[in-house]
Amino acid sequence: MQFGAETGLLGLSLLVILLIAFTRRAWIHYRRIHEVMPLIGILGFLTIGVSVPALDGLSGMFLGLALVGCDFSRFWIVRRAALVRD
Repeated sequence: MQFGAETGLLGLSLLVILLIAFTRRAWIHYRRIHEVMPLIGILGFLTIGVSVPALDGLSGMFLGLALVGCDFSRFWIVRRAALVRD
């Protein structure tokens, strides 16, 4: 509630959109790899956000754990090699 009071409706709506996107990616990551770390990171961030009146560095660490669930499929691009003929 304090975060909403400090940032207003715009900041609170951006935080909700960010958390929904992270939760969606973490769920896809869990379904694909069966790793629960991103979901635990989101749960830890939400627990700190509800129980402590400030979102500090520790909650940022939990948010970083949630980023593990991002989509890394675009990092690997397979390209065909051009054949050089003499």
